[in-house]
Amino acid sequence: MIFKTKKPGVKIKSVLAELGSEYEIKRIDLWNNIYRDLENGYEIQIGEIDNADRNFNVSVSIWMNKPTVKPIESVSHIKSVQELKSVLDEMIVKYS
Repeated sequence: MIFKTKKPGVKIKSVLAELGSEYEIKRIDLWNNIYRDLENGYEIQIGEIDNADRNFNVSVSIWMNKPTVKPIESVSHIKSVQELKSVLDEMIVKYS
């Protein structure tokens, strides 16, 4: 079975523009996510954002990417871009 992934939509592009140039859209497990490498063995993945749902409801995950890849922390049910920015700021301080 072949899975087709879609191009990044308007919502993910809009959120990316608000977050700034440190972030990029990256396809992870066939889904478009917003991604940031903290360049210290940790990375941020923002998922559930590139969908047709009118409501804003995303999750943020911190992954260790060196020496092995494993999930470290997740925050779900983020309901606004402002709340997303706040969660990201806290995670960046914690994992930088």
